[in-house]
Amino acid sequence: DIDECAESAGTCCPAHAHCTNKPGSYACECDRGYTGDGYNCMPVEKRACNPAEEDQAACGRNHVCMVDGFGTTDCTKCKAGFEKKRGECVDIDECARPSLNMCGANAECKNMPGTYTCECAKGFRGDGMMCTDIDECSGPMVPCHPQAACANSPGSFACTCP
Repeated sequence: DIDECAESAGTCCPAHAHCTNKPGSYACECDRGYTGDGYNCMPVEKRACNPAEEDQAACGRNHVCMVDGFGTTDCTKCKAGFEKKRGECVDIDECARPSLNMCGANAECKNMPGTYTCECAKGFRGDGMMCTDIDECSGPMVPCHPQAACANSPGSFACTCP
């Protein structure tokens, strides 16, 4: 019997398939994690691991555990808000990259594990994405002496004596 697999050095089968020698012939079979007829191999659908599979896979903090139809676990992806560096999923500092946060002008970005928050700066109010100046000089509680003039400025105010 001629070993077609050895003669072709494994090049007789397409990507994600391997050659298996048969008497008088050969066959292509899909690699583990792929399904098909050996000539058209597609990745097996993956789903999130259940708690038992997660424990067994021991993916590590901030990794996403996925499992395919063969029970093969995959820990290569990171949770949202994390990125892979030297094989570990580390927090993305959205505050250090303005394109990754929605904090508005006059707001402070505070990085948190996997996410961030926006808080209006002192002297401003809002939801952190839209912050408007607090006019300390209008309203019943003017912070200046009754005989001083109050002048509002963005995020602050000034009292001037006559």
